[in-house]
Amino acid sequence: IAVDALNRDLETTRPWELIRLAAPANAGLTKLLRRYLASVRVIAAAVRPIAPDLAARVEVLLTTDGGVVQPRLAAHLRAGALAG
Repeated sequence: IAVDALNRDLETTRPWELIRLAAPANAGLTKLLRRYLASVRVIAAAVRPIAPDLAARVEVLLTTDGGVVQPRLAAHLRAGALAG
Protein backbone atom coordinates (compact mmCIF):
# COMPACT_ATOMS: atom_id res chain seq x y z
CA ILE A 1 0.00 0.00 0.00
CA ALA A 2 2.82 2.44 0.83
CA VAL A 3 4.48 1.85 -2.54
CA ASP A 4 1.19 2.44 -4.36
CA ALA A 5 0.54 5.62 -2.38
CA LEU A 6 4.03 6.93 -3.10
CA ASN A 7 3.68 6.09 -6.79
CA ARG A 8 0.32 7.88 -7.02
CA ASP A 9 1.76 10.91 -5.24
CA LEU A 10 4.74 11.01 -7.60
CA GLU A 11 2.48 10.80 -10.65
CA THR A 12 0.28 13.59 -9.30
CA THR A 13 3.01 16.01 -8.24
CA ARG A 14 5.48 15.21 -11.06
CA PRO A 15 8.65 16.37 -9.22
CA TRP A 16 10.79 15.69 -12.31
CA GLU A 17 9.00 18.64 -13.89
CA LEU A 18 9.17 20.87 -10.82
CA ILE A 19 12.93 20.45 -10.48
CA ARG A 20 13.38 22.11 -13.89
CA LEU A 21 11.59 25.26 -12.75
CA ALA A 22 13.35 28.16 -11.12
CA ALA A 23 12.34 29.41 -7.69
CA PRO A 24 9.72 30.44 -6.63
CA ALA A 25 7.84 28.23 -9.10
CA ASN A 26 9.32 25.12 -7.45
CA ALA A 27 8.97 26.38 -3.88
CA GLY A 28 7.17 23.25 -2.65
CA LEU A 29 9.67 20.86 -4.21
CA THR A 30 11.95 20.54 -1.20
CA LYS A 31 9.02 19.59 1.02
CA LEU A 32 7.85 17.02 -1.53
CA LEU A 33 11.31 15.51 -1.91
CA ARG A 34 11.75 15.21 1.83
CA ARG A 35 8.35 13.50 2.08
CA TYR A 36 9.28 11.07 -0.70
CA LEU A 37 12.59 10.23 0.95
CA ALA A 38 10.80 9.60 4.25
CA SER A 39 8.36 7.29 2.44
CA VAL A 40 11.21 5.34 0.86
CA ARG A 41 12.83 4.94 4.28
CA VAL A 42 9.58 3.52 5.67
CA ILE A 43 9.23 1.16 2.71
CA ALA A 44 12.86 0.00 3.10
CA ALA A 45 12.23 -0.74 6.78
CA ALA A 46 9.05 -2.66 5.90
CA VAL A 47 10.78 -4.90 3.35
CA ARG A 48 13.82 -5.56 5.54
CA PRO A 49 12.47 -8.91 6.87
CA ILE A 50 11.92 -10.30 3.37
CA ALA A 51 14.65 -8.49 1.40
CA PRO A 52 17.34 -7.45 3.87
CA ASP A 53 20.05 -6.84 1.25
CA LEU A 54 17.77 -4.58 -0.80
CA ALA A 55 16.66 -2.68 2.30
CA ALA A 56 20.28 -2.18 3.36
CA ARG A 57 21.28 -0.87 -0.08
CA VAL A 58 18.36 1.58 -0.09
CA GLU A 59 19.20 2.77 3.41
CA VAL A 60 22.82 3.38 2.40
CA LEU A 61 21.68 5.44 -0.60
CA LEU A 62 19.47 7.54 1.66
CA THR A 63 22.16 8.42 4.17
CA THR A 64 24.27 11.52 3.81
CA ASP A 65 27.42 9.38 3.75
CA GLY A 66 26.09 6.87 1.22
CA GLY A 67 26.12 9.18 -1.74
CA VAL A 68 23.27 10.55 -3.75
CA VAL A 69 21.99 9.01 -6.94
CA GLN A 70 20.94 12.35 -8.42
CA PRO A 71 23.29 15.30 -7.77
CA ARG A 72 20.63 17.87 -8.74
CA LEU A 73 18.35 16.43 -6.06
CA ALA A 74 21.09 16.81 -3.45
CA ALA A 75 21.78 20.38 -4.53
CA HIS A 76 18.10 21.25 -4.33
CA LEU A 77 17.73 19.71 -0.88
CA ARG A 78 20.82 21.60 0.35
CA ALA A 79 19.47 24.87 -1.07
CA GLY A 80 16.11 24.24 0.57
CA ALA A 81 17.76 23.51 3.91
CA LEU A 82 19.70 26.75 3.67
CA ALA A 83 16.61 28.74 2.68
CA GLY A 84 14.24 27.41 5.21
